[in-house]
Amino acid sequence: MQSGGKLSPRHVFLWRSRDSGATWDKSLVPDTDGWSDVDGFFSQSVTYRTASGVLLHTARVDASGPHWKLPEATGVETRSGDQDDRTMLWRSSDEGRTWRKAADGGRFGTYSEMYPRFLRLADGRLLLTFTVRSNATDGQALGLRAIISPDDGVTWDFEHDRIILSDRNQGASGGGFGNTVQLADGAFISCYSYRGPDDKTHVEAVRWSLPRR
Repeated sequence: MQSGGKLSPRHVFLWRSRDSGATWDKSLVPDTDGWSDVDGFFSQSVTYRTASGVLLHTARVDASGPHWKLPEATGVETRSGDQDDRTMLWRSSDEGRTWRKAADGGRFGTYSEMYPRFLRLADGRLLLTFTVRSNATDGQALGLRAIISPDDGVTWDFEHDRIILSDRNQGASGGGFGNTVQLADGAFISCYSYRGPDDKTHVEAVRWSLPRR
């Protein structure tokens, strides 16, 4: 984990274990291409190894940080808390020694699209589930979404390729997480939280299937 601000690139570490966590090699200090942000590079993040061995890493981008900002025309109405944070995607092809932004400057979704989780499907494609936490741009209530990469995580179509898994959230913000597993019959189970009309947080699971291709 790293601290924010100008010192942050000097506080990024990646520990390795080759014996199921009994011992750790702490010597690696990854090159994160000058990353500097309030949130840490490995804070509130997910790192995933693709079938080709490339490491995909999501980094949460603080609204006040120096990294990419979307234009005001995106319609972001709520600016309090973390509701105009967003997610970036980084890639490493050398076991985490160096990290570089993925396509389009690392942009991965839009404002308030957070808590990403990756899952390799039985057919080899890569599934991403994520939560629209505030300021939805897809015309649906806040909640869990899914999209698929056909090329092992190289490309993602956030604008057109969306599956709405949950749209029960009430209010201007809320909802979270959404880890997903694939069952033997090909269906999926996803769990997530949402804010109900009683203004309380609820947790539920949904069983779902992909549309036929």
